[in-house]
Amino acid sequence: MRPLRDRIVRPLLCVGREEILAYLSENGISYCEDSTNNETEYARNRIRKVILPQIKEQINARAGENIIHAGLMAAKADAYLEKQADSLLTNHGDLKKDKDGIVYQWGIGTEILLNEDDIIRGYVIRQMIKGVNQSMKDITMVHVESAAALLFGPAGRQIDLPGGLIAVRTGKQMWIKKKNVEDPVDNHLEVSLPNVDFSVFSYKKAWKFPKTGIRNGLIMIKSNVHFL
Repeated sequence: MRPLRDRIVRPLLCVGREEILAYLSENGISYCEDSTNNETEYARNRIRKVILPQIKEQINARAGENIIHAGLMAAKADAYLEKQADSLLTNHGDLKKDKDGIVYQWGIGTEILLNEDDIIRGYVIRQMIKGVNQSMKDITMVHVESAAALLFGPAGRQIDLPGGLIAVRTGKQMWIKKKNVEDPVDNHLEVSLPNVDFSVFSYKKAWKFPKTGIRNGLIMIKSNVHFL
């Protein structure tokens, strides 16, 4: 949870409950409290009312402060990694929008992703998913890791993602796209053929292949390649 995210501002996120209650009391300000805050059926309440107090009492009195500090450090690392992923997509990404300016697919070269660390690959794929889906609702790390795994398999594979999306690897491109849209064109598809010594037999216009009805247009090709 961050103090600022998009249009959501949490100005009291860094202030403890005791400080808030003390301020309200000093200034004669009334307040209301959600009745479910006292129930321990919810995981967040059990952590706050049971687990954290036990940790403070039995392990470390400053556990709450340490957790907050760790969260701040994690937030800084997260912001840095997001910035790195954004730079890669800005410089190498292939963003496609419809006539209304809505993103319907986002791609990047597989070689570019494979040259990055695992964590950067994950952040790039997350940004691509968020850009196409306009949200990360129902998207978990399992989905991101499954999409990243396509980089290490053969071209042409794809997986379904929540929100009506699919992750596709085509040739040398990795795509996140909406279903039921035109498949991305991969201009980098390469086909390698072995060196072949071809011998082409010419023919005359009225020439007929013996014992068949095949006429004009037949080209015989003889090579040293055996196809299995």
